[in-house]
Amino acid sequence: MAKQGFIGSLFDFSFSNFVTPTLIKIIYGLALLMVGLAVLGIGITGLLAVFGGEAIGGILMIIIGCPLYLVFGTIGARVYCELLILFFRILETLIDIKANTAS
Repeated sequence: MAKQGFIGSLFDFSFSNFVTPTLIKIIYGLALLMVGLAVLGIGITGLLAVFGGEAIGGILMIIIGCPLYLVFGTIGARVYCELLILFFRILETLIDIKANTAS
């Protein structure tokens, strides 16, 4: 199985070269960006609630909601990306086992 470049892997119709392990860093970065934007949105919503008459709810959103979403969103994104990488490492190990037992 010859290694191809990124563009070559995109047009590999036999799917012998995978693109996802290369893209996983970008996927993780985008997931963290989305978590950050969501936390920013929660914070802005909390501030609007504070100035709109719902002071307790807004403060709770800012003090509790933002950090919880930041922590659990980051953990969720990381676990998802690690599971994707795990599947590809299992595949590589199985290919090595197959190559060693075929001879």
